[in-house]
Amino acid sequence: MKVLKTALPLLLLFTGACATTNPPTQQLTETETVIRQADQIGAGDYAPLEIRQARQKLEQARAAYNN
Repeated sequence: MKVLKTALPLLLLFTGACATTNPPTQQLTETETVIRQADQIGAGDYAPLEIRQARQKLEQARAAYNN
């Protein structure tokens, strides 16, 4: 649970980095890694809504980057 409390704010920070002028490819990759790690430790069992929202925001960030 402690990892989840750390991972989700980092996730939001990385997805918020999409507003920078440089392509956020590293941030998107790091965000995907954080979500995958959260899945591996069972975060979906404890915070399914937050994990789903994180995935949705990552997809939104990818879509914005690709457009």
